[in-house]
Amino acid sequence: MKKILLIGSYNQPSLLKEIQASINNLGLFVTLTVDDLSQPIPSKSQDSLNKYRILLQEADYVLVANYSKENVVGYIGMHTMCEIYDAYLSNKPILLLFKPDKQIEELNLFSPIVLNGSDLNDKLVNLQKIVTKNNDMESSFENLKKFANDCIKYFEGDEVIGWYQRKSKKPRNLYKVSNVFVIIGNSIIATLLLLSSNNLNLNTIFSNDDITANNWGILITIMLSIIVTIVSSISLFFNYKKTWENFKRAQFKIEKEIRKFNLKIIEIETTLPKERRTKELLLELEKFIEVVYETHDFEVETYFSLKKSFTEFKNKLNSD
Repeated sequence: MKKILLIGSYNQPSLLKEIQASINNLGLFVTLTVDDLSQPIPSKSQDSLNKYRILLQEADYVLVANYSKENVVGYIGMHTMCEIYDAYLSNKPILLLFKPDKQIEELNLFSPIVLNGSDLNDKLVNLQKIVTKNNDMESSFENLKKFANDCIKYFEGDEVIGWYQRKSKKPRNLYKVSNVFVIIGNSIIATLLLLSSNNLNLNTIFSNDDITANNWGILITIMLSIIVTIVSSISLFFNYKKTWENFKRAQFKIEKEIRKFNLKIIEIETTLPKERRTKELLLELEKFIEVVYETHDFEVETYFSLKKSFTEFKNKLNSD
């Protein structure tokens, strides 16, 4: 059941009682900052403002009972204006019972909705229509958010992020193994050349046969040089490092876009009024899908399947 917080001047408690009873009959729940309208109502104070802020957090709408007062149609006092400002900051829809004659520019800053109707019953019927419409918008937003979260899970799963993780393993391992081999091979070659340049040979260390030791030393040096050159050339030709880096760069970019989109969902849900949330999320989701598509090498069939699902969902929301 939706909750409506009724605010305004309490100098006409009988009218407030009538509004409260009529709205309750519509299946909505009304709260006031005054517990008992049958008792003398004290002047508004800091305590009443604190109580209002507590009730405001629980409310879905704020209805301003701005009856005429002091020869002003749709009168809104300073205290009520402060309450409207709090409601605006809390992202609560603000409804006015009557169109005010004064403070129009100030009120327009808070985007209030004036209830149409020639009498109270007509106005409350329009109130019910607004609540019903907003309920539909909330339902559409929740369905769209679920669809967006399903897209995120798909991108985070084996089809996208998992694909990059798998694809990056082979070039990463080949790059590391080839570079380790080249480092070790170059170190051995440098050692053999150092021994040779100092008129030393393997015989002084391993053998008493000078010719055999020298031949083996030369052969090992040549073979190692050839192998190191081949491994270096293969690594350079297939560019394992760049391939690995490209896979990881694309993976990190998509993960970054996912984090940004998650934050955008939270921002839309917490800062925008309900009537704008669905449209804004729809735009952000479309941009998010396109960015991921531009980064990831989707199969054509997979991309168009995802795009088709999004288009069908978008058309359904627009028709609703």
